[in-house]
Amino acid sequence: MEIFVIDLITEQEYFSKVFFKLLQATNNNESSLDNILFFDDFSLESLAPHEKSTLETVVSIVVPITFGIVFIVGLIGNSFVIWTASKRHMRSPTNILIVSLAIADLLFIIFCVPNTAVDYVTNKWLFGEAWCKLVQYVIVVTVYVSVYTLALLSLDRFIVVICNETLTTFRTNRNALVVAIFLWILTLLSCLPVISVHGTVEYK
Repeated sequence: MEIFVIDLITEQEYFSKVFFKLLQATNNNESSLDNILFFDDFSLESLAPHEKSTLETVVSIVVPITFGIVFIVGLIGNSFVIWTASKRHMRSPTNILIVSLAIADLLFIIFCVPNTAVDYVTNKWLFGEAWCKLVQYVIVVTVYVSVYTLALLSLDRFIVVICNETLTTFRTNRNALVVAIFLWILTLLSCLPVISVHGTVEYK
């Protein structure tokens, strides 16, 4: 079994390599993914000009369409979850955490997916340095919030199933809301250094 190794490459180059390997595998009737996922023997610079142009065209079309589908499904799905779980008769500690998770996912969809799709089409960042810093900050914040909210949901299920009534008395809507707000504030503050380490770089 070969070790899966990917060098530090851009997202565009990574997807270009994936599509190129898939095309190679299709032409050679390969059924194994081992050769598709191992990139050591491949470089975009090694392609003929017409091959590189074709590959870039395919990536610039397929990836934005895929991201567009993800954006629409994610926007509708997470909005529906927030609308449904926020109703008064649906409020519970679990649903409060689910709403927090849906908000994080919705922000990720709004800030990350459209910008990345445009990046693939234009092959450059069009929105300025301030927006670049904000997008990267929101991405990191929403990822951390999502991960820790999932952990809290697991803890919530553990308390319900395993623990005695002493602990379940602390499982109230108010306490769940306080924990969710505290998690957001802590994550927003702890991720502030992300703003200072991201920016735009112009390559000539």
